[in-house]
Amino acid sequence: KEMVVAYKKYLIDRNYAVNSINSMLASVNAFLEYVLSIFWVFLEIMCIYLSASAFLPQKAGRSTQLLSFFAIWFICSLIACLEVAAPLRQITTLFLAFIWTQFLFHGSWIKHVLLIILTYVFTCVIDIAVSYGISALLGITFQEMVWKKLLYIVVVSVAKFIQILIAYLFRQFRRTKGTYPIKIKWLLLAVLFPAVSLVMLVVIF
Repeated sequence: KEMVVAYKKYLIDRNYAVNSINSMLASVNAFLEYVLSIFWVFLEIMCIYLSASAFLPQKAGRSTQLLSFFAIWFICSLIACLEVAAPLRQITTLFLAFIWTQFLFHGSWIKHVLLIILTYVFTCVIDIAVSYGISALLGITFQEMVWKKLLYIVVVSVAKFIQILIAYLFRQFRRTKGTYPIKIKWLLLAVLFPAVSLVMLVVIF
């Protein structure tokens, strides 16, 4: 915000027309929002990778993993800026994540689908809990927090870092305990618990 204000002052000092200034500021805001969305997509993909590696054995080398990571990040970043309905954009991203995990990890397609669903529900629960929790602590509504753009950006970023931290710790925990074959019934129960939690959070708030 401070950078945008400084840029606006710079344009005013050089006697640019008001319409030109507004157009330039809109372009700057759009660019900054896109950069922020790319950063959030990076964190979401990292969370998916950590979650999948906690349950499924890897079948790709490090160089292949790294290249595929940046490839899926680039594709998902392009999707994030498309002017399409949010649910359609989200479904497309999850489908790409499913294909990506199948390329990197062993396991049946059912396991991959359940892991993607589990990770998605997990991230939604953390996003909602952190966003509404912080807004409640600050004594403001969620809508008011969204209007305070900088606060909203910080809160969402913190939520995504928490997701990565939990996924990383869980992966390390499973590695120290040894790798065990994943069972479908336990994965279904793992999906059910955060799904119920998500519904409860929505109802409460």
